[in-house]
Amino acid sequence: MTKDENIKTIHDALPQFYSIEELKTYDELRLEDLASNVRAQNRTALIESAYIRNEKRK
Repeated sequence: MTKDENIKTIHDALPQFYSIEELKTYDELRLEDLASNVRAQNRTALIESAYIRNEKRK
């Protein structure tokens, strides 16, 4: 999938955790990994990733 398709996939599944603007800063490998988890319905992995990212910001 293209970078834009991956961004849309991730944002549509978890908009409360990932903004489009933030996702645009991610490299393509990270986006593909996150989008793959969304397509596989691996929400737990995505939520854990978002939680860890948010904790690092504090």
